[in-house]
Amino acid sequence: NMYKGIQAYYVLCFKPALQYTVFEQVKATILKSRKEKTLSAAEAFLLGMVARTVATVAVFPFVRAKVVMQSRKKSSDNEEVTIRTVLRDMYKADGISGLYQGLGPELTR
Repeated sequence: NMYKGIQAYYVLCFKPALQYTVFEQVKATILKSRKEKTLSAAEAFLLGMVARTVATVAVFPFVRAKVVMQSRKKSSDNEEVTIRTVLRDMYKADGISGLYQGLGPELTR
């Protein structure tokens, strides 16, 4: 089916918003304790990296579930495959580490 995994896209739409929110909240906290009201280029770069990492870690299980869903063949018992069932199956099979399998390469992008 062409729309397999579309449920995950709804969650993945929050990644940029989460990244921006983390960046702005941490930036406001840092700047509150300073006289200067801007970050240096290096500070902004590092803060952006941290914010992206937080957002990626938060949504990565859904990215992985989407890929698993899209690559899965239709089951013979016609069980509906949803993001929830894929996440549950990955967790049952491998625990938390199963949800984050492949996170390393994603963080280096």
